[in-house]
Amino acid sequence: MDIEQLSEFLTRAREKCSYEAPGEPGKTPLPDESTQIGPYTEGPLSYIDIYNGYHWFNGREEIAENGIAVWRRDYKGGIIEIGYDRDEVMKLFNALKAALRLFPKDRPFERGPHYVKVDVYNYYNKCKGDISAFTGKEKITFGRKQIYICKYRGGLIETPSTT
Repeated sequence: MDIEQLSEFLTRAREKCSYEAPGEPGKTPLPDESTQIGPYTEGPLSYIDIYNGYHWFNGREEIAENGIAVWRRDYKGGIIEIGYDRDEVMKLFNALKAALRLFPKDRPFERGPHYVKVDVYNYYNKCKGDISAFTGKEKITFGRKQIYICKYRGGLIETPSTT
């Protein structure tokens, strides 16, 4: 699979079956108390997102071709500066999902846009690299106070060649 096909598939998967997709299609609680979103499948390609936690979380998204992992994004982060009032948390995570839906289509490995204001929140994302190897950090502020952070990294998964 080439990089362009991988990027196009990741874009479609994020739009149709991801944390930020409306309704989180394919969301399933797992026995270990983690949550799975997906799989989203097109032919030999599949996308899946598995995460643990809520206020503070970690997870990974993975693309496989014919059942063999070829790309991955690991992420971890959470709420750092608001109370755990359910309504406040839901507003924050809804703003996060709205920001993530605006990810750059030409760089779908980035979690979101460089900057967007959603309701009363400011979302920022900084990412270095390309789809083959990248690192990034996103944050959300309320006024001048940072209330959410998430770090992520990933890229192509190199498999040992058989000779």
